[in-house]
Amino acid sequence: MKNNVMAACFAACLSFSLPAFSDDGATLYASRGCIGCHGAGGNAPVAPNYPRIGMQNKEYTVNQLTDYKNNKRSNGLAALMVGMVATLTEEGIQELAEYLSTKIASSASGPVLAGDADLYVEKNCIACHGANGNKPVMNAYPRIGGQSEMYLLAQMKDIKTGARNNSHTLAMKNAMGNVSDSEMATIAGWLSKQSQ
Repeated sequence: MKNNVMAACFAACLSFSLPAFSDDGATLYASRGCIGCHGAGGNAPVAPNYPRIGMQNKEYTVNQLTDYKNNKRSNGLAALMVGMVATLTEEGIQELAEYLSTKIASSASGPVLAGDADLYVEKNCIACHGANGNKPVMNAYPRIGGQSEMYLLAQMKDIKTGARNNSHTLAMKNAMGNVSDSEMATIAGWLSKQSQ
């Protein structure tokens, strides 16, 4: 199943990697085939290891797309993303990021759910990502509440091991040094249930 999903997304990448005639974000999202992996408005990924991108801050999305384009982000399914952004202009990246930043599925200030919030606070995740993972202190940091547990856990592990080493991951790498695999799983599970 996983291979079928990856093959479908790869096919979408190849078929939609030609330059778009317009740098309008909505047009780019459609013409580049982003919907094939990330779903409508970036909020319905086809697999749990793909992120919800409609929820992100514009600056964070610009940084990630630029890093893919410049081969500075290579973890996870980066090979697919590199093909998707190869011909995007800086203006196109800005427009796409702007469009996606308006596609937040629901309020980013939803309630903080109890449960494993103590571990999230204890490991100081709250300092950068906010109370429920959706109010980062800087727009260059991602909204992480409501992402899938699988995606969050993979990113935390990749940052801790150095497999993901782009943008602001140095601060995260230092923080993740004090978080065990079981604690990462607990935090990822709790974050996945937070409102957006």
